Amino acid sequence: MALWPQFRSPLVWDVFAVSTYFTVSLIFWYVGLMPDLATLRDKAVTKWKQRIYGLGALGWRGSAIHWQRHQSAYLLLAGLATPLVLSVHSVVSFDFAVSQLPGWHSTIFPPYFVAGAIYSGFAMVLNLIIPIRRMYGLQNLITVRTLNNMANVTLATGWMVTYGYIMEAFMAWYSGDVFEQAMMKNRAFGPYGWVFWSLITLNCVIPQLLWSRKVRTNDITLFFVALSVNIGMWVERFVIVGDQSSPRFRAIELGHVFSHQMGLGDAAREHRFIFDAAVSVHSLSAHDFDVRIA
Repeated sequence: MALWPQFRSPLVWDVFAVSTYFTVSLIFWYVGLMPDLATLRDKAVTKWKQRIYGLGALGWRGSAIHWQRHQSAYLLLAGLATPLVLSVHSVVSFDFAVSQLPGWHSTIFPPYFVAGAIYSGFAMVLNLIIPIRRMYGLQNLITVRTLNNMANVTLATGWMVTYGYIMEAFMAWYSGDVFEQAMMKNRAFGPYGWVFWSLITLNCVIPQLLWSRKVRTNDITLFFVALSVNIGMWVERFVIVGDQSSPRFRAIELGHVFSHQMGLGDAAREHRFIFDAAVSVHSLSAHDFDVRIA
């Protein structure tokens, strides 16, 4: 690492937080997969499949002691993963919160990101298990009560995210900071105002249908509500990154960014500016400067 990384930067914290979270999640997934690998090993008809699945099953035989240790390890990994959810998304939010850019420099970002992660996570699980539940006839395993409870958690975390939106606007007004106020005005009524109001509709308005028990227990309507949340959370990322990057502070940064083009044109202009500046400075001679030594 010849770049001498700045360990006080949240970008470096991201490496440790995300890699730890990924490692624990991978082990958690693998431990849950061991009984299934053992089943595939026992049903394999070829020798090489038996060896591969047997290697993955780690000698699993389905005995009582194996199940006891399996549940203990699963509980331990779940206990490790829970605080990691808080730490990872808090550290990721620090990438924005420690900056000086209006709209990013906010102490509400860590809990706001954690709530958003749980919100979109439950919505994504609903979008995955509802079709699987119908295709494989798992109504007795994934019951209506399960869907109802997940919808309740989605509604609760949705209100946390909505509270974060409200507090962003309130603090911009209450702080009296003209830059924060201009940021909020640009976000709501600027060139990306339609994106912001789409975000509010998808993440705040449509999920209010979950107050109805009929919606929570109907897998079709619940699927589309969860889908609106997932789309809305993607739009939120664009609002946070793209919309905040849109107001420019230098003449070379005139214009707006959108979707996957975000950053490509900016990088080209930035490198051209640095190149032109370097050439201009290099072409100057000592006689071009009026240097006086007292």
